[in-house]
Amino acid sequence: MDNKKISAQLKQLEGKTFLYAGQIHFIQRCVLDEEQDKCTIQTNLNLFERKIEAVTAFLSYWEPFDRVNRMEHSQHPPTELQRIMESQLSVGDQLMQVLNESIEKVRKDKSYIPQAQAINNNVNTMVNIVKLRLGLWKQMKGSSHR
Repeated sequence: MDNKKISAQLKQLEGKTFLYAGQIHFIQRCVLDEEQDKCTIQTNLNLFERKIEAVTAFLSYWEPFDRVNRMEHSQHPPTELQRIMESQLSVGDQLMQVLNESIEKVRKDKSYIPQAQAINNNVNTMVNIVKLRLGLWKQMKGSSHR
């Protein structure tokens, strides 16, 4: 989806209420910043920042909320897996930003390479922890259905 369509979609969300991650959010403001390749969504509860390419997937977790369907939604909160995935996508975005900054620093100054390698090792460790958590969650979820 091109940025103009995303921007138009975001403007349509402003002033509306949505159910996201088990909470009711009123969207106050949406800003698409093409220079920084990010989108910012300000709600009454949180400030969300995502890469432009991830906005459409992020918004797929948001459901329109009104009084008519309030009861229906309250009986079907987001699944635990949806919450975990969204949380990990957010962490992933942050890690990508750190890695991109490290790459830029290495391009400018080769003496930064040891620090960049240490950052890379830490990121790999964090990714492995997330994989472990998801694996454990899947195992626990599978054993509870037996």
